[in-house]
Amino acid sequence: SVGSVFHGVNRPSSPDQYYSLSYSTFVVPLINAVKELKGENEGLKTDVSTLKQENEALKARLVKIEKVLGL
Repeated sequence: SVGSVFHGVNRPSSPDQYYSLSYSTFVVPLINAVKELKGENEGLKTDVSTLKQENEALKARLVKIEKVLGL
């Protein structure tokens, strides 16, 4: 047990039946979680792109400063 209650399992009512999963309580939350992670991933990609641009600008400034200082 992982400490959470999951109501998506349909237990058999007799020994000759099988366990099953309820689509709506199992798959839909997984799809929503993937959508949420996709949104977070897109935000992180944007952040990385911004940081790369800032880094390149700082490198260029450093090169100019080093030239002025004769380094």
